[in-house]
Amino acid sequence: PAGEGIAGAVPTEVVDRLEVDGLRVTAVEPVEPAPRTYPYRGRLSGNDLSLFNEQLLAIVKSGLPLGPSLEALSHEVQSRRLRRVVAAVRADLDAGHSLSEALARHPGAFSPMYVALVRAGEEAGNLSAALEVLTAQSAQSVELRYRVQEAVAYPLLVMGLALTFLLYFLSRAGLVLKEGEGLSDLGFSPAARALSEAGRVVYEHWTTMALVLIVSAVVGIVVVKLVGLTKPGWYVLDDLKLQLPLYGRLLREASVARFARALGMLLAGRVPLPEALRMAAVASGNAVVRDRTIEAAGKVESG
Repeated sequence: PAGEGIAGAVPTEVVDRLEVDGLRVTAVEPVEPAPRTYPYRGRLSGNDLSLFNEQLLAIVKSGLPLGPSLEALSHEVQSRRLRRVVAAVRADLDAGHSLSEALARHPGAFSPMYVALVRAGEEAGNLSAALEVLTAQSAQSVELRYRVQEAVAYPLLVMGLALTFLLYFLSRAGLVLKEGEGLSDLGFSPAARALSEAGRVVYEHWTTMALVLIVSAVVGIVVVKLVGLTKPGWYVLDDLKLQLPLYGRLLREASVARFARALGMLLAGRVPLPEALRMAAVASGNAVVRDRTIEAAGKVESG
């Protein structure tokens, strides 16, 4: 670019070298080097990400300068996490990074799929279209999360209350046995005695069983997270998700939809097909779809 490599020169030298490049210079001002920035390790909630997408889309569509607009946004948002993320992204932009590079520096807040869609919009010269897709997706994700929570909360509450009352009435009726007692002399069937024995175990050791279930759930979540940090583990988890009944089909359709939108934007921006396929593959958000698409890109290149 014009003027590259003249940092530190005196103003007259800057003017002379820029005029050599065919630029007309009206003023030269010193610029302080941008402070060093560090990745933000926190995560954004669905509501925070949705708000950020809406505001960023409005800024891009209005044609306002991105850096100062994000600076103003960082002072207006209520969420402390979102305020820190916006300020960090703004600092990265001031340091010379593109928007997709600035977002990629904060993987806790922005997923690889999110960054890939923004990069696709930049490559296609249609960033607003990419942000419109992300805004719609985040709004749908928040709405879907609320619906799932509402759908799951009520059955769990009913099951919990039913189990509590069942154990209570079993104990009150004397069917939860104490150790050493039996029902064989009372004419109960083996199935009734087995149910009564199970009720006694749950009644007498429910705190231990609840603790074991909680610890097992926490350990399971941690193990899944650690496995997902590695590339082979991420692939295996994504493959397992696609094999789940009903849920796997929804994930597959969502991944293909994200891939198709990103590929459409890139092709509209006249990006070569193999490169567009590779970039859109990352935007799918699924390792299996990504790897299959990259294989397809290689086959396209080979004819």
